[in-house]
Amino acid sequence: MSLIIVSCENNICHIQMNRAPVNAVNGQMHRELIDVFTDASEQDDIHVVLLSSTVKGFCAGQDLKDGIENTSNEHFEQSHAQRLATRNAIYHCKKPVIAAVHGFVIGFGVTICSVCDVIVAAENTYFSIPEIRHGHIGAGTGANILVPDKLARYMAYTGNSVSVAEVAKFGAINKVVPKSDLLKESMQIARDISSSHLIAVQYFKQAFNQNQDNGLAAKADLEYNFAKKLRQKNCR
Repeated sequence: MSLIIVSCENNICHIQMNRAPVNAVNGQMHRELIDVFTDASEQDDIHVVLLSSTVKGFCAGQDLKDGIENTSNEHFEQSHAQRLATRNAIYHCKKPVIAAVHGFVIGFGVTICSVCDVIVAAENTYFSIPEIRHGHIGAGTGANILVPDKLARYMAYTGNSVSVAEVAKFGAINKVVPKSDLLKESMQIARDISSSHLIAVQYFKQAFNQNQDNGLAAKADLEYNFAKKLRQKNCR
């Protein structure tokens, strides 16, 4: 059974993550997200992508049982490769990606948000990177895109969550709306983007990405190298 729901209409591709109860991302969901974002990137009749969730929160992050906490080094490496591929499929999608988030945005969910072009959030949203509480490292690079360094460090070192109001202070959230208006407001932004000049929007996105790319991949690689080092130390 598919873990995502895809519907495309009026040049808008709506992707809904649908793995109850909390959208913990496992190998299957990674593969499905990679495939659908790759397809959307290449389809001329799709101008913009909207990413949302059908469950009680946006995304609870990586399924720890499916990757990070697996004792196999091979599985650990494979899990990292899947997260990287999913991140890249969203980030490098030629079409702008809008994240419509509510409830919890945790761990890899923060990474997903960080590589979307626009974020619309419900008033009940909170963000956290609690990997430290499990003895792991991850999602810090994504947090550092959404919030300033000192707040990202606080989130990483404590595992504590921060409210959408706190994150919005720093400009990372484009709109904060009542939960009941989340999809309506997100769809309106999608329609606004879709009505813009398609090629110009794609070139604009490429320009933004290339400007942001300076050092971004290196930062993500550095974080992973420390996660791998920590794992090796814990396994001794």
